[in-house]
Amino acid sequence: MTPEFYKHLVGTGGALVLATVILFQTMNRYDELIQSMLQDSKEDRVMYQTTMKELTTQIQTTNETLMSIQRDIKQMSENKRK
Repeated sequence: MTPEFYKHLVGTGGALVLATVILFQTMNRYDELIQSMLQDSKEDRVMYQTTMKELTTQIQTTNETLMSIQRDIKQMSENKRK
């Protein structure tokens, strides 16, 4: 091996190879990170939808109960008037 080869290995060529390797490793890690974030986000959306459906059902049930109580009060009020 010639001194010229060592010069490139330690100098500009080596830095270029090292930078390329680091870039590819970083890109692979970045891809894994993005995939993980998308999966977490998908799970959060599913949980949010489920929660909203349950809340809607509870609100509808509460509304029906209140309407029933309101009808009963109105009927009791009308019965008192008679």
